[in-house]
Amino acid sequence: MRFHNDPGHYVAHYTRFETAVDHILKNRSLRLGPFTATNDPRETKTWHFAVGSSWSHEHSVTSEELEALSKRNVEFDRILKHGRKILCVSQDAENTFKLNISDRAYGKPRMWAQYAGNHSGVCLLFDKQALHETLESRLGHQKLFCGPVEYGNFHHVGALGWMEHMDAFQLSADDISTNGLENVLRHQRDKHHKVFFFRKNKDWQQEAEYRWIIRGDTNDPEFIPIENALRAILLGIDFPLDRLAEIHKYCKAGCSSPNV
Repeated sequence: MRFHNDPGHYVAHYTRFETAVDHILKNRSLRLGPFTATNDPRETKTWHFAVGSSWSHEHSVTSEELEALSKRNVEFDRILKHGRKILCVSQDAENTFKLNISDRAYGKPRMWAQYAGNHSGVCLLFDKQALHETLESRLGHQKLFCGPVEYGNFHHVGALGWMEHMDAFQLSADDISTNGLENVLRHQRDKHHKVFFFRKNKDWQQEAEYRWIIRGDTNDPEFIPIENALRAILLGIDFPLDRLAEIHKYCKAGCSSPNV
């Protein structure tokens, strides 16, 4: 399949050369790990919720029950994140063009440094639509959420998205008493899934991240074949030359005609 380099068509996955050669290319699959294993503390650490009660509610809880609920953040966090797995890639900036390398998914020096072994690693370039179709065929569309990450300082009072952010992290003790903790948290997760899973601090915005969130029953990783979606293998400027033959060997195998 021809690699045409059109903006918006591809997404990039940066990784260390050991991971690329010894795992992804060798096994011809991408690993989708648990959401809690990213490198963003906002996603990996325990979320904290405000728990309130309406004293006029006929099922209003006691002050002791309210205090006890306010101390269950670890349990709230576990229920909300359980079974969520993630695939993160970079995408092109909007309205860019072919030769504007700094705005392309694969042309981000900080990504090469941070995720691809300080420029010694690999950037795997995927056809975005083909990758989505592979995920959908393997996992089912009902288990798949995808989209670009939205960046901002959402916790700042008055910032764009602040009210939605605050609403997502507030729980009703009355609802929990009436409907049960897990039911309330699942409803909260469905209602605010973009706040929980598709928002990051503004400082991350140069990554131009696009992600797929998988809804599963366990935290066990998922493995997705790459043959139908991989279009190019880009090597960092300090990629170890003694591993180059392994990249050539993979390319010659004809997996969707990737390019080096």
